[in-house]
Amino acid sequence: DLAFYAPHQNDIPYFDGWKHCQSRDALLADWVEWLRRGHIDFACPMSYYHSNRIVELQTLECQRLIPEARHKIWMGLGLNEVTAEYLQGKSDDPNAKDAKDPSQKNGAAAIESQLRDQARMGQENMLFFCYEHLLDEHLPVMARFRKG
Repeated sequence: DLAFYAPHQNDIPYFDGWKHCQSRDALLADWVEWLRRGHIDFACPMSYYHSNRIVELQTLECQRLIPEARHKIWMGLGLNEVTAEYLQGKSDDPNAKDAKDPSQKNGAAAIESQLRDQARMGQENMLFFCYEHLLDEHLPVMARFRKG
């Protein structure tokens, strides 16, 4: 919901672009209402971002929308190059005009930082998604945050 993010526009460099990718309104994927009505037991909103602040805001929005969000929402954190869809280039050639920015990848350090934020906000469940390959560096971080 853009209204939730409006007070935080300065933290979101592509705020205006979000109106084009709202699945709840544009694609009729109203998982909030499905949870409220008991049609589903949990939801997994995927966060495609490298920015801790944006992932934090998305988590806070879920917690505002769903009272039981801490355990009914599984925040989806992107691994490797799935992040920063508005900032990431398309080319693997570092000299190309549209070169990928390696600093925008969610490597082990980025994921560890996001997981710490999720724990601080009280989120009990996270999941990971990756469209290419899981990096070996992710595994020890994921293991450290695994529940017993």
